[in-house]
Amino acid sequence: MSSDERNSAIRAARLKAALERENLEKRKKYASELVGAINESLGTRLNVSDFGDVVGSVDVDWPADLRAAPGLVAAYVDRDRAGKIIDCISDVLGPVDGVLSFHEKVFLGGAAVSEVDVTGLLSLSERTEDSVVLSLGAPRGVMLVDCYLVGFSPEFSVLVQGDDLVEKLRTCFRSK
Repeated sequence: MSSDERNSAIRAARLKAALERENLEKRKKYASELVGAINESLGTRLNVSDFGDVVGSVDVDWPADLRAAPGLVAAYVDRDRAGKIIDCISDVLGPVDGVLSFHEKVFLGGAAVSEVDVTGLLSLSERTEDSVVLSLGAPRGVMLVDCYLVGFSPEFSVLVQGDDLVEKLRTCFRSK
């Protein structure tokens, strides 16, 4: 191994260790509050220890412009429209099992959840002003509900990916 390769490997190892320390600090600081918001919004009884690296999660294909994402997309809609879509999804799927996580809070990881009513994802995204991700095993796919403040009113996006899930939920995204 050359000196440059060794230095590059050392830098990469140090960066990885620094990111792990940063994630651990964020987990200590924010995880309890996030898990509390999850439990209140979804009616679950999760603990911080339930979150970590979980097998079974599905990655979200999230381009710079969400409107260009594959699957079903309702981007930058008001709460009423997002709520109608989520209500329809809940009516079609009923309570679901999956892996719950946040798109931008990798320090928390994901947790297996069961019998979750997806209508709670809307309030959870609003409470945390973040993208809530729910990966499902059957039908296989992923749902993302995002909330962000624009001025004084929040905007939402709802995204569904995965062929089986998209087919099952297509009618929920048609304008009514």
